[in-house]
Amino acid sequence: MQPKNQKTLSEFTIACTNIRSLCPEGKKAELKLHTITKVKADIHIIVDSRLDESGLKKWKKSQKKLISRFDIFGNFSKDRGVTIIVKKAIGVTISNVEKIDVKNTVLFRLTTSAGTETDICAVYAPSDIDSPKFFESAVDAVNSKACSNRLIIGDFNTTMSVGLDQFNYTTDPHFKCREFLTGLESGEQFPNVFRTFYPDRRSFTWRENDTRKRARLDVAMASPSLLNNIKEISHKAHSFKATDHATLLLLSLIHISEPT
Repeated sequence: MQPKNQKTLSEFTIACTNIRSLCPEGKKAELKLHTITKVKADIHIIVDSRLDESGLKKWKKSQKKLISRFDIFGNFSKDRGVTIIVKKAIGVTISNVEKIDVKNTVLFRLTTSAGTETDICAVYAPSDIDSPKFFESAVDAVNSKACSNRLIIGDFNTTMSVGLDQFNYTTDPHFKCREFLTGLESGEQFPNVFRTFYPDRRSFTWRENDTRKRARLDVAMASPSLLNNIKEISHKAHSFKATDHATLLLLSLIHISEPT
């Protein structure tokens, strides 16, 4: 019998966190890194990582033992930035890494040991402008490939529902982006994973320090074929000293062919 809470070989977990800088040179470097690595995930997408090549070298030197457990990809931008860390020897590989946007968007392919492929577009959307073009570019990028399993995931800086995803908002700064994204959802091109599992639940992934203002800004949207293979989705909160965002966790199933 399989021990309780032990993952089977047919499952892996993808996490996504806006870490508000990994701070390779700052006093919070260890706090930030351990906030990420203590999350039980096989693949962790880190947005607003602010980790360039120089910072990565310092990380590898100061945290050699911990970092050696992961392969690291991304756009390596000191401004904003998207970084992907992948546990070694878990039966998945990362390839075809493309910098769709030098600061905000990375596209990559995840391939399991069984040969199942998923194209993942990791995004850090702008907060200061309401620009559907940002999401149009991400959708065009992930749809340009032949893979049917597609995922757009990250900090959207946009709420998908005013009623369910906002708390104590006095303005609605990204209504154009929400209109575009909900159009993808209603057209069943990219269903909203969290709302598929929890149609009416209020669960926020960002908050101000006093928690008076909150929102669900961290979002995963999956193609129908991939959605069928997602087992669960959840949010994991962290200390505000580490980040003002919760981690978005997806447990996905891998279909492994039985030996003949």
